[in-house]
Amino acid sequence: GSTDLTAGPAPAVPFPYAGTDPTPGTLGCLVSCTGPSCSPEAAGDECNSFIVVGLGNTQFDTTDLTATSDPYSDNTCIASLLGDMQSDIWFSFLAPSTGAATFSLCGQVEFDSDLVVYEGFCESMVQIACNGDGDGCPDLGSLLSDVAVFEGASYLIRIGGWDVTDYGTGTLTINVGIPLTDD
Repeated sequence: GSTDLTAGPAPAVPFPYAGTDPTPGTLGCLVSCTGPSCSPEAAGDECNSFIVVGLGNTQFDTTDLTATSDPYSDNTCIASLLGDMQSDIWFSFLAPSTGAATFSLCGQVEFDSDLVVYEGFCESMVQIACNGDGDGCPDLGSLLSDVAVFEGASYLIRIGGWDVTDYGTGTLTINVGIPLTDD
């Protein structure tokens, strides 16, 4: 059977004009929303709310951020392992030139960090580098050196904590050095 949506009485006044509904109800239309689900997404908390960064230093705070479910792997981490990528923050970087890039949290983060770099955009990102603990970095900071980047290409940078107790403030430093050669 089909349902006839035109059957039944017409809606009450003020129909057919705009106006206040005079019938009592508990929909709560005039009640403001104050819970966490009502808040706008924090900048950088998800891939699609990334923060645009350039060369140099960018300060950040992961204290109130959540872990995202985007994939990552420690297969491309040289002599390093990633943790749980907790309280992660996302940045987008457009390479101003072709060269060997450095993405550093070394000595600039107050928690045990994970660092992953992807090429592309959220819908089509490909992981190209990662680091859990940079060689010689204090406080288990992360460091990626000699990452090949190409002028005009877009890169996503994801910083997270080793486990649920690893979050806080830090500074991401990005540099692009000597151009890559075919030698």
